[in-house]
Amino acid sequence: MYAKTEGKHMGIDIGVVSGQPGAPIYAAYFGLVVEAGYSDQGGYGRRVVIEHETRKYSTLYAHLKDVQVQVGDIVNAGQQIGTMGGNIEDKQRGASGGTHLHFEVILRDPVSGSIRTSRGYCVDPIPYLMQRYFPAPINAIKVTSLKGLRVRMKPQVTSESIRNLLLKDVVNIAEVLPATGSTQWVRLWSLRDEYSAIKYDGQVNAELVAPLVVDVAPLPVTEPGEIPSGGTYAEGFNDAVQKIKTYIEGLNG
Repeated sequence: MYAKTEGKHMGIDIGVVSGQPGAPIYAAYFGLVVEAGYSDQGGYGRRVVIEHETRKYSTLYAHLKDVQVQVGDIVNAGQQIGTMGGNIEDKQRGASGGTHLHFEVILRDPVSGSIRTSRGYCVDPIPYLMQRYFPAPINAIKVTSLKGLRVRMKPQVTSESIRNLLLKDVVNIAEVLPATGSTQWVRLWSLRDEYSAIKYDGQVNAELVAPLVVDVAPLPVTEPGEIPSGGTYAEGFNDAVQKIKTYIEGLNG
């Protein structure tokens, strides 16, 4: 943990069902690799940091088993940059108790709720990913039943229960499924498939309300791998790459 974060976690941890290292890790967006390899600072272990939009924000990928890029590389969205690590047998895993990816979105400028670190201002990555890659929520649901709601992986009660919603919780939804008799399901606004029965066997568990505002700073509207018009982005990267190359040449004499 960085100092002065009041114990807050700067990103999200993404596991793998098998619990085994080696799952491919991909760049979230087009950018310039500014850190790659092992570091004993911050508990990241092997990590990759990619700067996007000429330093407007960065993404960080930590506890890697393998790193497949170098400082100065320009990568596209979806390009593999390494593999998942973090398993306790790996002495260079960093501060990790098991196989997972630690993922951060780091802004250059502060926003509400951001955590200041030596790299910038860390924010919850999920709203940024949802805003960038998913349609906006159509509604929200407010839980009205004392029993709350179970969130399931499929719209059926026999499906695996992921978590529970509590009384008065308000969550955005992406779709209202057609009612089947006295039962109706909704699909939550989430990166994975999540469903809740707002009405089951005639029992109403939640009501539809206006969607919650996703309060995040806007991300670029360009497509992954596309360079924004005006040349500033490309010129910024070219300048950064040249500075890195000059620095490396100086180290090599």
